[in-house]
Amino acid sequence: MEGAAAQPDVALKISGPGLSGRPWRVAANGPVIRDALAIFGLDRAMFASNFPADSLVGDFDTIFSGFLAATATLPRSDRDRLFHDNARRIYRL
Repeated sequence: MEGAAAQPDVALKISGPGLSGRPWRVAANGPVIRDALAIFGLDRAMFASNFPADSLVGDFDTIFSGFLAATATLPRSDRDRLFHDNARRIYRL
């Protein structure tokens, strides 16, 4: 991931974290999410859903609330970037 992050035109869509056959848990996925954010930075990352494939490890509410919990220490403006603003900018919506 660090090699990809070194390229200024690469952004990261954080979706589908989880281990096959295991329920989605913040304890397991939170560190992965935070590491990804540390590597790419808050301006080049965004959260996304892979439903219905993600339903193999958890329902939408579990995964979405897990993303919220994993970023709970961030200021609201940073979370807004991850959950909305970056996608709008990157996808030119």
